Amino acid sequence: KETAPEAEAFDFSAAPTQGVAPIDVAFTLTTSLSVDGVRMVDEDGDVAKTLAEILKYPNTIDKVIPMSSGNTPIDQALKEI
Repeated sequence: KETAPEAEAFDFSAAPTQGVAPIDVAFTLTTSLSVDGVRMVDEDGDVAKTLAEILKYPNTIDKVIPMSSGNTPIDQALKEI
């Protein structure tokens, strides 16, 4: 089975770089090959999953939520906000 070549990232930027929540952030990623998806994670892989789960909880609307790794399951932590 052949594997696809890996794309290299040449440039990454985000704008705006600061602001007051809620804020829309636009990302620009330049790669060596055409890509059809990008997965964004922190060094532990937790924050990106939490950001996806936040959309399911109305109690998180208009809130600034600090995030870090921990032992509390994501769904439980979001219910307790």
